[in-house]
Amino acid sequence: MFRTADTSRLSQPRARDAWLLLKRSIFLPPETHELSMSRRPDSMIARLGFSPYRRLISMVRPYAGRLAAGVAFGGLFALMNGVLVGFVRGGFKVFDPQGVAWPALIGIVALLPVVALVRGAADFLASYCIQWVGNRVVMDLRNAMFEHLQRMSVAYVSENRSGELISRVTNDTALVERSVSVVISDLAKQPLTLVSMIAWVFWLDPTLAAVSLFVFPLCVVPISRYGRRVREASRQVQERMADVVSVLQESLAGARIVRAFCREDWETSRFAERTRAVFGRLMRVAAASAMVEPIIVMIAVAGVAVVLVYVRSVGMKVNDFAAFVAALFMMYEPVKKLGRIVMSLQQGSAAAERIFSLLDAPVTVSDMPGAVDLGENVDSISFENVDFSYESVSVLRGINLSVRGGERIAIVGSSGAGKTTLVNLVPRFFDVTSGRILINGRDIREYTLRSLRSAIGLVTQETFLFHDTVANNIMYGAPGATRAEVEEAARRAHAHEFISQMPHGYDTVVGERGVKLSGGERQRLAIARAILKNPRILIFDEATSALDSESERLVQSALDELMGGRTVFAIAHRLSTISNCDRIIVLDGGRIVEEGRHEELLALGGIYRRLYDLQFQDVPSPGNGGRGAP
Repeated sequence: MFRTADTSRLSQPRARDAWLLLKRSIFLPPETHELSMSRRPDSMIARLGFSPYRRLISMVRPYAGRLAAGVAFGGLFALMNGVLVGFVRGGFKVFDPQGVAWPALIGIVALLPVVALVRGAADFLASYCIQWVGNRVVMDLRNAMFEHLQRMSVAYVSENRSGELISRVTNDTALVERSVSVVISDLAKQPLTLVSMIAWVFWLDPTLAAVSLFVFPLCVVPISRYGRRVREASRQVQERMADVVSVLQESLAGARIVRAFCREDWETSRFAERTRAVFGRLMRVAAASAMVEPIIVMIAVAGVAVVLVYVRSVGMKVNDFAAFVAALFMMYEPVKKLGRIVMSLQQGSAAAERIFSLLDAPVTVSDMPGAVDLGENVDSISFENVDFSYESVSVLRGINLSVRGGERIAIVGSSGAGKTTLVNLVPRFFDVTSGRILINGRDIREYTLRSLRSAIGLVTQETFLFHDTVANNIMYGAPGATRAEVEEAARRAHAHEFISQMPHGYDTVVGERGVKLSGGERQRLAIARAILKNPRILIFDEATSALDSESERLVQSALDELMGGRTVFAIAHRLSTISNCDRIIVLDGGRIVEEGRHEELLALGGIYRRLYDLQFQDVPSPGNGGRGAP
C-alpha cells in the first residue's frame, strides 16, 4: 500500500521507506533518511537552516558555572574601564579654572594602580575561564567524533579517505577551538565595556553622544560583506587541508612503495601542489579579514572628527571632553573587535559544519532495540538467501549455507569472488542487503554487537599491529590476561622463540603497524592474539600466508589445536592448508557453485579441481602462456 505523511519533525520520517523534500514548490528526488543525513552540510544543513553554533552552545551548558564566572570577571573588567574614565574626568580638572582639590587628585593618583591591577586580574581571569570552557568543549567535540567513528560501519570508513577523517578530527576542531575561544572571550568582556562606555558618553553629553554614535550602523556593512567571503574561503581551506593530510598519510603509509618506484620527487610535488592550494585559500581569508578592521577604524575616525567639530562649535569643559574622548575610544575598541568576532564566527562555522556532518552520519550497523547477548554456545550458523551489494554493485547473491557448531568451513574461489565479504558479514562489519544470517536460529542483528563480536576471533591476511609492546598487542582482545597467559598463547602460535630474542622481550615496542617485525612474525602475533581471546567462532583469511614452510607447519599444527571444538571459517588461497576441513565452499561470481569435502570436489572436476590443478600440477594455463603451473 502506498502511504504518504506530511511532517515538519525530522524525528518522524526515520521509519519511512523514503521521504521527499519540498523546495520552492518543487519536489527534490526521493531518498532515505540515512542517505539524506549523510550528505554534505552545505546541502542538508544549509537547506534546513540548522546553525552549527546552536549545537556548540548546547555543549557549553555542562560548564555553565565556569562560563558564568568568566562573564562575571568580564563584567568587573568593564566596570574598571568605567572607573578609569571617571578618573580621567576627575584628573583633568586640573586644567579647569576652578582647579581641583589636591587631596582628590592625590586620591585619584593613589587609586589608579589599584584599579589597573583589578582590571588586569579581571581580564586574566575572564580570559582563562572562557578559554577553559572553549578548550573543554573542543575536547568533548573531538572525543565525540572519535567515539562516533568507532561506532561507524566498516563501509563508512572504507568510503571516506582516512586523511579526510583525520583532518576533521584535528584541523577542523582546532579552527573551532580558536573561534570559540576568541568569540566567547570577547563576548564576555566587550559588550559590557560597550554598554558602560555608552552610558558614560550619554551621561556626559546626550546630544554629542547621539552625534558620535550615528556612524556605528555603518560598520555592519563591511562586517557582513566580508564575513560571507571569509566563511566560504574558510570552508575551502578546510577541504584543501584534508587533501594535504590525505597525501601525507598515503605517502607515509606507502613509504616503501614510494622509494621502490623512485617517486619521492613526484610525491613532494603532489604535496606542494596541495599546500599551494591551501595557501591560496588562506590568503583569501586573510584579505577578507584584514579589510574589516581598517574600514571600522576609518568610520571611527570619522566619528571622532564629528565630535571635534561639535565641541568646537558648542564648547565643552576640558575634563568632560577628555572623559568623553576616552570613553569614545574605549567604545570603539569593542566595535572594532566585533569584526574579529564575526570573522572568527564565520571561519569556525565552516569548520563546525564539517564536524557536525561527520557526527550526523548515521550509524548503519548498531544494536537494534531489545537486542540480547549471544550465549556461551554456538550450535549453528545459517545463511538464508543472503545478498550483499556495495555501492549498487552486487557482491554476493543467493547465499544459502548451514554450518554446524564446531564445523570447519573452508572458503575458496578466484580473486573477487566474494570470500572476504562473506565472512565479514558474520561479525556485522557490514549488514546484509537482503536475507539474513542466523546463529542458534536467531538473526545476528538481534544480538548485541559486543556479545557477537566478542565470540569471534579474526586473523586477517594483512596483519595490523598497534604501536605498542608485543604483550599489549597479544592482549588486545583480552585486556585482563596475565603475563603467563600471554606467553602461553605466544608459545602455541610458535611466537615465543622470536619474542624472547627481542631486546626487551614481551615489552618490546613493535613500531607502527608492526614495522619492526617480519611478515611472518606479525602473522604469528596475530594468531597468538586470537588464541588468547579464546573465541567460539574463528575467521582466518589465509592466516598462514606470510609464513615460511617450516613456520607454516608449526603454526598450522597450533591452529588445528586451536580450532578444536570451535566453528571455523577459513579463507584459503593455498589449497594445501584446507584439505582437512570438514567442508569446502567454492565461490564464483558471488554465488556458491560447489560444496563438499576435498576428495569430493576433486572428483567433481569443477572449479575447485581447476584451482587445485593450477597450484599443484603441470597443466596448461592461460595465465602463463600455455606453460605448466610452477
